[in-house]
Amino acid sequence: MPDLKATPTATKTVGATTYSVQSGILESDTLTVRLNAQTAPADQNRNLLNNIFTTLRVRDAQGREISPGGSSIGVNRGDFMFPLKSFNNDEKIPGPYSLDWPIFTEFKSFDVPFELRDVVVP
Repeated sequence: MPDLKATPTATKTVGATTYSVQSGILESDTLTVRLNAQTAPADQNRNLLNNIFTTLRVRDAQGREISPGGSSIGVNRGDFMFPLKSFNNDEKIPGPYSLDWPIFTEFKSFDVPFELRDVVVP
């Protein structure tokens, strides 16, 4: 979403999961973003649901990433707060603010061959 304030909601369905940005609220120098991911209970992949919010990024007008100042994460929902003042000099971070939320649709494990030698075990 190139301008979170102008377009505060969006929904995308990938497979059996519906991902949505429910709101982007700007108040008192904090941007709060509410996200949701709904999956049918029979199709839930715990590994996928545990990692759906880890890719979330919010950027300022110049593309610099804004670090989250806090979050509240439920089973299928997450609220993320982004302070819009610089930690160094208390200056307001310029907007518009953009949201980047890549959605992974599959997680796979793979074996990495390695060998431990001469490890001393007490």
